[in-house]
Amino acid sequence: MDWIEKLDELKLKLDFPSDAALARALGVTPQYLSDVRRGGKPPSPLLKFRVLDKLAYAWTEAAALDLLPDEVRALVKDKLRLVQ
Repeated sequence: MDWIEKLDELKLKLDFPSDAALARALGVTPQYLSDVRRGGKPPSPLLKFRVLDKLAYAWTEAAALDLLPDEVRALVKDKLRLVQ
């Protein structure tokens, strides 16, 4: 999932005038959001959840897996394959 695209979508949907306003609505600092946008920091699972929640995302297995860090997601997917 492209998280920068989702941030832009949310900013547009909620008509925020700035990233600082978006950051406040997401419960993060403007600096952290800027770091995420520049690729300096990955979005945290909590930030991902808040973005998808505010976008009224339909919760599916795929959406839930997208919240996890890459290395954890791979392990969970492997476990899911074993039980299917």
